[in-house]
Amino acid sequence: MLPWFDHPDFDEYWSTKAVDAATITTPTFIIGGWRDIFPEGMPALYPQLKGPKKLLMGPWMHGLPDGSPYDAIEFLPEMKRWFDRYVRGERNGIEQESPVTIHVQNSKSESAWRHEREWPIARAKARTFFLGANGVLQPSADREEQGENYRADPTVGTAAGLWDPMALGVGLPQDQTDDDLKSLAFTSEPLAEELEISGAPEAVIHAAITNGDDANLVAKLCDVDPDGGSELITTGWLKASHRTSHARREKLRSGEAYEFRIPLWSTAYRVPKGHQIRLSVSCSDFPHLWPDPKEPEIRVFFGGKRASSISLPAVPVSAERLRGMEIRPPAAEPPAPAMRPIWKIERDLASNAVSVTTGESNVIALPQGGSMSIDHVAVAKVSKARPDAASVHGDTTMKVELHNIGIIKVHTQSWVTQTGMSLNAAVTMDGKTIFEKRWTK
Repeated sequence: MLPWFDHPDFDEYWSTKAVDAATITTPTFIIGGWRDIFPEGMPALYPQLKGPKKLLMGPWMHGLPDGSPYDAIEFLPEMKRWFDRYVRGERNGIEQESPVTIHVQNSKSESAWRHEREWPIARAKARTFFLGANGVLQPSADREEQGENYRADPTVGTAAGLWDPMALGVGLPQDQTDDDLKSLAFTSEPLAEELEISGAPEAVIHAAITNGDDANLVAKLCDVDPDGGSELITTGWLKASHRTSHARREKLRSGEAYEFRIPLWSTAYRVPKGHQIRLSVSCSDFPHLWPDPKEPEIRVFFGGKRASSISLPAVPVSAERLRGMEIRPPAAEPPAPAMRPIWKIERDLASNAVSVTTGESNVIALPQGGSMSIDHVAVAKVSKARPDAASVHGDTTMKVELHNIGIIKVHTQSWVTQTGMSLNAAVTMDGKTIFEKRWTK
């Protein structure tokens, strides 16, 4: 965490740590989840690999496919087949099967899983919707250029769910209506036929920063049902000053319009007939992103020469039925978890502030006897009046009780803002302190 303040951009410090995926020729089996903490990492890696490769993408959050609280599948037999082929050299035919298996979210259960020859899917066709006046999303751009002003609201984003890095099993995105209302939202007419979006959408937003030096640009694609419910499909971010490069910032002139290309994370999602597509544009995705400290104002343009739009990878139905890995339920029901997950979203209506609390309380029996307990809480806070004061506070205690050894306790506390951090750790054994340290930045 400590180098972050000195290297906020993708400079040489970070780039030297990156691996060029194109140099990987080792047989690679990639497994990922559309709702995981890094949903784009696996689909973006797959096409770069040069050796034998396989991709499995499910609807899961951060956890193993056979332990997910929803849509769990067995995956260990398929991993064994992969290793049998490429470690033991067995000719088991796995390389003749379709290398890509995806779960198309919001599908009927019998058609949710599908095998593909490649990723990105070659038969996908770009379908473009244009932003229009009065919040419409339409198949063609207006002839006349128009625009709409927007003032950043740092509390937008809490409905987007958790990334669940501790595999709590909770935190799927909630209804997006409240966040949509706090954003610039553009909604299509009801679809005449269902639309499968499988791939990485891209939003092209023409905008000017009318107040402030920089801005987070957040694009969220949603599925709006006939009752008005808004389901998050996928999200994309772009720091305005990084519109041409992540390695260096570009100084933007106040009031001048620029073209911002915002890549949205890869997904596979089916929008039913009669539903609507919605693109919401804002400057916040809290607590996933630090808010802009100065609450910027932007003007989004649409129509004419500055026709903002969203391009979707629309995948038509294929009559071809490919043979791929077997989709089966887990071999055994996972044991009932002893963990008590924590997930709270709280709003202070008096101060127009929001906080998101996550964590867990868990006791794990150790195979050698004894136990390990974890009590973890993290609280992210921001207020509309003071986005620069946004903070994340963490408090974690891990206790290990081992027979004939004693009780070892590790207690950590962290306080992180956009301008500094304080990290504290203490280790005790049977109540006696054996390590204690504080890091600050």
